[in-house]
Amino acid sequence: MPNNIPPPIEPQIIEFDLSDLVLGRSLKLGNIKAITHYDSRIPLFAADMASIKHLVIESICSDKYDIIVSPEDSFVLPNGPMTEHEKNEHLNDLVNATLNKRVLVIPGTFIWHANGELYNTAYVLSNGKIILEYHKRNNGGDYEIAAKHNLRFRPGSKPGVFSWNDLRMGVEICYDAGTLNREGFEDLDVIFLICCGLRNFCPPEVRPYGYIVINDGFLAADSYQQTVYRELPRVRSSSFNRIKLSPAIKI
Repeated sequence: MPNNIPPPIEPQIIEFDLSDLVLGRSLKLGNIKAITHYDSRIPLFAADMASIKHLVIESICSDKYDIIVSPEDSFVLPNGPMTEHEKNEHLNDLVNATLNKRVLVIPGTFIWHANGELYNTAYVLSNGKIILEYHKRNNGGDYEIAAKHNLRFRPGSKPGVFSWNDLRMGVEICYDAGTLNREGFEDLDVIFLICCGLRNFCPPEVRPYGYIVINDGFLAADSYQQTVYRELPRVRSSSFNRIKLSPAIKI
């Protein structure tokens, strides 16, 4: 390896405690820290897909976590989007890992193509099932990525809302941030915002004492990276009132 090219940054898991969500019980969140943006100038800088997949499955099998989340672009090949067949093979491995387990897994997004169209898709998995398939709805460079590979970006049209463990939850991908609120979903218990380089946005709103879980795969001083907010009751009708959680394990 040339001396001027840094080695890959291995993914790691950052733990958070989400308290008082279910009858006073805390849920253990494993928010996977992985650099998922690919820069042609330093192609070995980002974590490789195999390392992220291994950590997701290892975390599932550890039975330590109630929720596991990985960032946008976790499943993409270094030279471009994967085929639908390749995507399904990786997805099936993750689904099978959750069989007979109550853990909720959002393994980032898959960048894949079929019939000339590019998709940026998040899956929500639990107990051997896909409980949500959510396609990114707003362009955050996806049109440009598609054009580079002679594809057309296919945005989604349905909101990423689902239920798990008696909780109402939502998922948004990068520039979808705030879409659920604009469509009237303001009382969710948790919103997961998975992204890769999102800037200048207001984190979405959840019900009082709910959580906003952000996982950003972009390495920059001003990125959100692995951030968790807890919504508090508003002091005034026009103002947000939230606190930023510290990791349960120091990093």
